[in-house]
Amino acid sequence: MTQSEQVEIIKFKIKHEIEYLEELVERRNNARKEFEKCFPREYKEKKSDFDVCYTAISIRHSYLNGVLDTAYDLKLISQDEYSELREQILNKVLNRKDMEL
Repeated sequence: MTQSEQVEIIKFKIKHEIEYLEELVERRNNARKEFEKCFPREYKEKKSDFDVCYTAISIRHSYLNGVLDTAYDLKLISQDEYSELREQILNKVLNRKDMEL
């Protein structure tokens, strides 16, 4: 496999993982809304759903950072791409765009 093929594959992988992370963040946001509006008898179930979403995002965030680290170490992405992608991922996880005024 040539390096250009490796670069193409890793960029596809990163793009796919970011899209999946976005889905998890959307699911977490929906779980948060439902948890905030739930009745006391639903508390335990909604809290559990909410916690599962946070755990899934944390795991995916760690995995994606590992993919980025490996891609950078293998020189498949540049320092600029690496920094930009890590910041983009962190912003998605922390919902920074939603917190702007």
